Amino acid sequence: MLITLIVGMGAGAALITPSLQASVADVIGGKRDGAPVLATFQMHSDFGMILGPLLAGAVADTWGFTPAFILCGGLLLAASLTWLPFRTPRWPRELADENYTGK
Repeated sequence: MLITLIVGMGAGAALITPSLQASVADVIGGKRDGAPVLATFQMHSDFGMILGPLLAGAVADTWGFTPAFILCGGLLLAASLTWLPFRTPRWPRELADENYTGK
């Protein structure tokens, strides 16, 4: 059962990661070096994939499943609220691609 769940998680990550990286590449554009940005994005994604289950498991073992779900929901809410002010690109026009509208 555990192996099946791990395979499912890997398949889900394999399906969503290319679209997330393509979104980051669209925002970076073709006139700038995107390697550091994509590397940092991937590093943080991997860090979350490793640390998230460990932290949620430790919380679930110590205090139960309800606090673990509350913690995950709180982190999702905090990430969403942090993203809201930055959802439209704010870089100088000379660095943006001509066709990119930010939509």
